[in-house]
Amino acid sequence: MNHITPKYIIITSSAVAIILFIYHLLIDGLESKYNGYSYYISESALFSIIWLIIIPVVFIVYKFGWYNLSIKMTLPFILIISTAHILMYSVLIWVVSLVFFEYSYHISGNLQYGFLKYFEILIILYTLVILLLRYFSGWKHSDKNILKSKVPEHIVVSDPFKKYLIGSNDILFIKANTPYIEIHTSDKKYLEQNSLKDMMQQLDQNIFVRVHKSSILNINYVKNFTSRMNGDYDVRMNNGDTLRVSRNYAGAFKAKVNPPTQVSI
Repeated sequence: MNHITPKYIIITSSAVAIILFIYHLLIDGLESKYNGYSYYISESALFSIIWLIIIPVVFIVYKFGWYNLSIKMTLPFILIISTAHILMYSVLIWVVSLVFFEYSYHISGNLQYGFLKYFEILIILYTLVILLLRYFSGWKHSDKNILKSKVPEHIVVSDPFKKYLIGSNDILFIKANTPYIEIHTSDKKYLEQNSLKDMMQQLDQNIFVRVHKSSILNINYVKNFTSRMNGDYDVRMNNGDTLRVSRNYAGAFKAKVNPPTQVSI
């Protein structure tokens, strides 16, 4: 699964929002010319700002991993962000018109206009964005019962000399050390000639998450994580070790650990 793609979805959503904004301006101009009434680009831009609000909303949804909510919570969440979008739009029009225009557009009228004209469109747009983010980030249904029967409670680790039976839940994290992988528990490190991709398929997807091209961790042993202010994070495990979360894997990681752990900025 391509972990860079979610960022591409964010960029594409922003581009679509800007295109819709410009398209709205052009349509207003053409309609005014065709019908013979005055065209004020400032007023048209004010009401077209509905599309630009998509940019910060989609970014926030991705940043906090809210696209990874359970199926039961996804529809209510889409309704909530669509409603919040209309509310922001209505208040923004009122504030800008109050400050910069000779007249103001009241919030009640803005709300009525926004819900009648845009609410269903926003529901469709946000549903599409969330589905794309979910798909391209490698989302899996969070219902543990689906995966429970497929996940072994123990895995066999073969180093050059012995074979060990390790409880899956006892694994803190796994790191790549070509041509081996290092399997870390609270009291020992095991070496096995395997790949992280193959190992991930043996683990419980509810508690194990890929955080870097060279590491997997168990969220049950995460003590806290700190932002590097560039999209990456440093994760401190319960045993004191620190792992790096690459920005390309940050969305899936935060969706699993939030809210059980705390973020330090």
